[in-house]
Amino acid sequence: MPVYTYTTIDDPLDIGRTEPIGIAINNMGQIVGNYVDIKNGVEAGNGFLYSNGTYTTIDDPLAFNSTNAFGINDVGQIVGAYDGAGNNNSHGFLYSNGTYTTLDVQTTLGAPSTHFTIPGDINNADQIVGSYSDASGFHGFLYDTSRGVLPP
Repeated sequence: MPVYTYTTIDDPLDIGRTEPIGIAINNMGQIVGNYVDIKNGVEAGNGFLYSNGTYTTIDDPLAFNSTNAFGINDVGQIVGAYDGAGNNNSHGFLYSNGTYTTLDVQTTLGAPSTHFTIPGDINNADQIVGSYSDASGFHGFLYDTSRGVLPP
């Protein structure tokens, strides 16, 4: 019978909940996921990167309370979503080389999605998949960063 080794992943800043929601691992063994702490007086989600035994918080500077990390590719680019101040909208982000870039799917009218854009994963060809919603419902998307424009 095979013997398996398990490693517990608990971000040291969490308040008892490191969440497996959207947890992902790349071929380099780097892991992204989410933990909960207190921000602005309420429980808030924070993304994390776990690499070589070290935790790094992923916290988009535009986030009001929560940032969630959902995917990572082999060069360490991270995708996820953050909540905007004063509304329930979620905005996607790409974190690459220390820089956060907001990713909001544009509707057919050229305005950002009215409800949310949530990138779920990124591959080694810098293609991002996820979901968004607008007035007509929920949709999936594929964003090829080489083309530079999120689809309607």
